[in-house]
Amino acid sequence: MTGEAGTARERDEEARARIAGHPLFDEVWYAARYPDVAVSGLGPAEHFLRLGAALQRDPGPAFRMAEHLARHPEDAADGLNPLLRPGFDGPPEPGRGPVAPPAPASERVDVIVPVHNALEDVRICLRALVRAPTGFQVRVLVVNDGSDAATADWLRAAVASMGTATVAFELIEHPESRGYTVAVNAGLRASTAGHVVTLNSDTIVTPFWLDALVRCLRSAPGIGIAGPLSNAGGWQNVPRLRAADGGFAINALPSGLGPDGMAALVARASARLYPRVPFVNGFCYMIRREVIDRIGLMDEAAFPVGYGEENDYSIRARDAGFALAVADDAYVFHAKSRSFGTKRRRDLTRAGTEALRAKHGAERLAALMAESRESPVLDGMRARVARALAEHATTPWAALAAILERRVLFLGSAPEDVDAVRLASDLRRMGVDARVGVEAARIEAMARAFADLPGSEDLFVGHAPTDLTMTAARFDIVVAARPCAAGLVAGIVRHCPWVLPARHARADAAENPPAVRDAVGIGADPGLDGAREDLRRLGPALAGLRRQRPRPERPRVTVLPALSFPGPYITGSGFVRTVLPYGQDGLAGRFDVTVSARGWLPYRAAAEAVLIQRDLSEKAWAKFAAWHPPFRAMGGRLIYEIDDDLLDAAGLVARGYARPPEELGRRVAAYAAAADLVVVSTDELAGRLPGCEGKIRVVPNLIDERLWLADGREPRRARPKAPGQVRIGYMGTATHHDDLRIVQEAMRRLQARHGAALDIEVIGVFETRPPLFGTRLPLPRRRSYPDFVRWLREVVDWDIALIPLADDRFNRAKSDLKFIEAAALGTAIACSDVPTYRTVARHEANGLLVPNTTADWVAALERLIGDAALRGRLARTAHEEVARRMTLQRHEDLHLSILDEALGMPR
Repeated sequence: MTGEAGTARERDEEARARIAGHPLFDEVWYAARYPDVAVSGLGPAEHFLRLGAALQRDPGPAFRMAEHLARHPEDAADGLNPLLRPGFDGPPEPGRGPVAPPAPASERVDVIVPVHNALEDVRICLRALVRAPTGFQVRVLVVNDGSDAATADWLRAAVASMGTATVAFELIEHPESRGYTVAVNAGLRASTAGHVVTLNSDTIVTPFWLDALVRCLRSAPGIGIAGPLSNAGGWQNVPRLRAADGGFAINALPSGLGPDGMAALVARASARLYPRVPFVNGFCYMIRREVIDRIGLMDEAAFPVGYGEENDYSIRARDAGFALAVADDAYVFHAKSRSFGTKRRRDLTRAGTEALRAKHGAERLAALMAESRESPVLDGMRARVARALAEHATTPWAALAAILERRVLFLGSAPEDVDAVRLASDLRRMGVDARVGVEAARIEAMARAFADLPGSEDLFVGHAPTDLTMTAARFDIVVAARPCAAGLVAGIVRHCPWVLPARHARADAAENPPAVRDAVGIGADPGLDGAREDLRRLGPALAGLRRQRPRPERPRVTVLPALSFPGPYITGSGFVRTVLPYGQDGLAGRFDVTVSARGWLPYRAAAEAVLIQRDLSEKAWAKFAAWHPPFRAMGGRLIYEIDDDLLDAAGLVARGYARPPEELGRRVAAYAAAADLVVVSTDELAGRLPGCEGKIRVVPNLIDERLWLADGREPRRARPKAPGQVRIGYMGTATHHDDLRIVQEAMRRLQARHGAALDIEVIGVFETRPPLFGTRLPLPRRRSYPDFVRWLREVVDWDIALIPLADDRFNRAKSDLKFIEAAALGTAIACSDVPTYRTVARHEANGLLVPNTTADWVAALERLIGDAALRGRLARTAHEEVARRMTLQRHEDLHLSILDEALGMPR
């Protein structure tokens, strides 16, 4: 270590020690208040030193960083951490309410959610309750107040399946609607916790919302009821109180901020004054147990449908000696009720106000309303939030705070790209979810090469060229780590314009596409300090993009492709019919598609649609009957995909199917009956699925041009050809053994006639048995369909592709995929003259259709062997037609329409 480096290291250690020992720094409080500390790999003191102070985070409960910097702009201008200022040991900043200690992990809060219809809001509400972190155990008491069948079914399924280790659900049901207040009281009667929240079903809670509400209640003796700030919370509104028409405003979320981001901004702006108020809005209403014990339940006689019941309860609580307060460091988003229309809501509000006047007197009610109106503390609270919002898009620390919630993907890295990979690791240490994308086959090698980095075991995320855009669409920023990745990043941004492109310093190149050439540059300076400066640059750029291109809510789709065992591994059919079509770049902008490579049915709330191909694994099938009804009740949609006649028992047995075909038939019938849509590959197959009329859609087999037509094909690994030699080839699985018997005698005669001038290659079908004719090419070690196609394009140098097919019931339902794939290889084609291939082959134009007799096959192949010009013309025509009309990319609307229709989305 040089003396200069040693001095810098010593200064860092000294600064870290000063932070850790500072009387205003509370490492336990700091780590609990800022959850990203735990995932950063940094200790609390080092996190505050390197990152937290720049984010204007508080070092402990007794010091407000933002207020200090506002009073001491010289610290902000100099970038000086105030805890490192010589002689600065306090005292705590004034103007701050006392902060209660954190709650023990075992303490529980009961949350009552009354529900009457408005299913979409309810889904969002309950999922937010599961997702939002808190230091409490939470019991959610869902009260179904006579909702419609769809909502009731979904609630039963959700309550049975959504619980976690910290959030439990219980369901109370009213067969008929008895009114909001009756529903709330049902929950209050069932509650036992020391703190109880009544929560509207059209709200979205945010991280540590409960902790802030409890902190407010415990900030002073006598506070019995508390509520958060909100976009639509009446007197608790931020940033605007009133709308243009004089009514309470419904504040839209600022561009680039979701509910969680707004909550973080509110917490930073808060003075934690916990102002006392005469009323707390009932959309989110926390009650201390002592209040319930003393004044009882809400008045369901005077306020049966709500709209006034919480104001009545607030008045009664004040009369009993309890104070009410607003937790000005908590924020809960409120969508406003959809259980009632706007006019109905106005009528109910008017009726509730009249009931309050009748019960408590018009004069008293007017005085309490005036007290709410004339609150300088509440006005100051709104002003602070408004200022914070105005500063949000321009201040570096705000942009830096926002970037911590985002995901970053580096592309194009290799073992020699130390700088880019270490930058990704440094970003992870700072709390950013940064990953390095590599081809799936290289993950282990990359993990070994960077085993010294913290968290290297999950630093790398695998992808294939065919699913890169779908993978990248889950990230917010995609970084070109090298010039070779610039085109990939530009393609991702073209399909997913909400993704911010960036480039590492190593990726600078004049030939980069404009989207990358003009992108934010990062990685110029090494280490955590350099990474922090990179985030400062990325933050404003991402915020600006989000204002123009908000991240869309893409429906989640889980695909269960056909699998082969042991393994499991995805079959060729699984790739052709599901993985490749639904992983297209063009779909990534609309849907978030996940492939279940092990065939596991998804968690019921984890997908809006599930696609099952052919048959499930035994384990998944055993769960299907119990899984599907709750999934359907929660609004899930099922698509069943089938490309062979699996109901043809005789056909299956003839092709070597070893299990009872009748059992497979029963399963296929069950999938088809349960499905909202059934997708098949041919019109013939569509007519063989009884009971599916009206929901069958025919989507033909197509090839993925990213695999079959990419770049110029060069068969560099093909077996050498002798001068003048003609090569015939066949490829297919072992199930096609009987098809090759059709041409066995013809091939024997041709071999005898032409000798060494004719070479015959066979791929796949004779892998486990002696070949009927020709030379067997051993299959590659890696046999996934994409790997197989890449290998095929390197080893196949055929003049003629042979495609015989028996004309039987099973084969008539099959597709013409073999012809399309052979045409993509650029070879002349001779195929059986059967219905399956008449859909694509045009005799003498793009191939030869051959009757299934030995004489006809010999004659057709002799023509092709002896006429190179004919071979070239047929091959060129077939290849051009396939490239122009038979690729997934030319028909991506087919698969978009399947998902749109299944999910009921407009086109």
